Amino acid sequence: MNYAKKIERSSVLYSCCSGFNFYFPASHRSYEVFGKNKDIIQHVKTEEFFYITEFPNDLNNNNELQYWVNLIRKPVNLKHYIWPVDVIELATETSQKQKYALVFPMRALPVFETIGGLLSNDMQAGWNMPWVKKFVANLLDAWCCFDASKYAYHEFSINNMFYQKENFDVMFDFSFSTQKVADLYSTRIVNKSRITPDYADSYFYIDGRNSLMDLASDYYSIAVILFKLLIGRLPYQGKVMEHEPNANELEHKNWLRVYHKNTYFIFDKNDNTNHIGGETGFAKDEIYVERWNELAEHVRNMFHNVFQTANVLRTSNNLIFYSPSEWKDALFGEKPAEIKLVYRTANDKGTELPPEESDTVSSKNKSDAVVSLTNTLKPEQKTRVVRNDPCPCGSGKKYKMCCRTDVDATTPTSERKRRVISNDPCPCGSGKKYKMCCRADVDGVLGVNGALIKEQSSSFYDVILTKTPESDKIMTIKVIREITGLGLMPAKEHAENTPVPIVQGVSESLAKQIQAELLLVNAETKLTANTKQDEKIETYVNQRMLDRWQSRI
Repeated sequence: MNYAKKIERSSVLYSCCSGFNFYFPASHRSYEVFGKNKDIIQHVKTEEFFYITEFPNDLNNNNELQYWVNLIRKPVNLKHYIWPVDVIELATETSQKQKYALVFPMRALPVFETIGGLLSNDMQAGWNMPWVKKFVANLLDAWCCFDASKYAYHEFSINNMFYQKENFDVMFDFSFSTQKVADLYSTRIVNKSRITPDYADSYFYIDGRNSLMDLASDYYSIAVILFKLLIGRLPYQGKVMEHEPNANELEHKNWLRVYHKNTYFIFDKNDNTNHIGGETGFAKDEIYVERWNELAEHVRNMFHNVFQTANVLRTSNNLIFYSPSEWKDALFGEKPAEIKLVYRTANDKGTELPPEESDTVSSKNKSDAVVSLTNTLKPEQKTRVVRNDPCPCGSGKKYKMCCRTDVDATTPTSERKRRVISNDPCPCGSGKKYKMCCRADVDGVLGVNGALIKEQSSSFYDVILTKTPESDKIMTIKVIREITGLGLMPAKEHAENTPVPIVQGVSESLAKQIQAELLLVNAETKLTANTKQDEKIETYVNQRMLDRWQSRI
């Protein structure tokens, strides 16, 4: 073959990895990879065909070029991942910025589909579904292979992850966010436009993070995707952002902003701010609660340990993450390792509660205690009430419409506790219905005459606005007015003269609701303890908060 003539009539593409590899564009040919058309090039000497993927605009620089040259010189052979074999300079006009592309070998691929459909089908999720077990097994196998290579992937996108419909084999498309990792926290800048934020590390969205991800981010994404497959919800997709719009792309981005700013786990043992199901959420979420309760205890503990607020915000490196092999062992191992539930304390040091201690924590020592899933009662001493059974509290209603808690079968009926439901008289004594008044979770003891005796809380809080974001100042003023009923000028003074208390002497539940509302507009807040409760403020703000939530429905 006369290579000189070919070179004369074509634009030569030079290898950036070697001085011996030259390519030229193949005429009128393209190659489809995972539903995307790729340009084809041909090696000048061997006449082999390759396809190319052009660098994104944000990566067309010499630093990225050297980065990929180094990675290509240390290739990985993975059946679940496509690895580049070369980097080339693309032919450009002299006035244009130099562009580069990665070179990939041609290979026959079976028909794959994106996993976006699988993750979006909430009603078909659940660990009891056979397809979920099969898909999760293949997904973790693929992840284990990649993890063993000491690379991090980062770009977990519904457009980058694929499965084969017949046997659920999994394959990852190439990611420009791939990096060789030295440890769990070695970082790389990742462009937000190339990932699916639903499954991304919440810490990635915290102000000041500067678009950095690490291997811990990958491990976090594993937990999110597994949780979505096993439960059908995202870990923080609870009542705090339940009313956020989610119809089109712009509104979905706004919903995700709320989601990542309010990292309250929907099954948190210590904080029901964002719980789903029952009186703390919406009845339609009961199916997700059932799926959660059906998981093995050690699997629930793993999810708890990953999705704690302190863990997500990464206040220190003392964090909990699980590798793909650990998830595989937990879900499919014959004798999975015992996983304890760890409670993150104020100084971010996790400790465990001894099995013989109770799994309840008082509000007084909550910050210094640990919650355990181990109960003091033996299994034969405890009876789980089915949702359609009569409620053990004696109300005459079905269990799912009343207490919906595990009732100790050994406790006399007169001493059992029940949860106040929406249409009951409010325990605060106002004479109004509970749903139109306090709405807090109030536990009481049923007396001889069936009256509900309110148990007074020992801790109350002030909500302090510590910083108003300049970009969301107007929205912050609006939220302050909606919560407090203040006029425009007083609310404006509150927003401009931080730190300032928004409300004082309210219950912990209400304080956290107010804090969550302010977080939605990026306002910074803190809670400070108060020894006295202002009952008038509690009732007034509770009613305003209820009206605001109902107006969103």
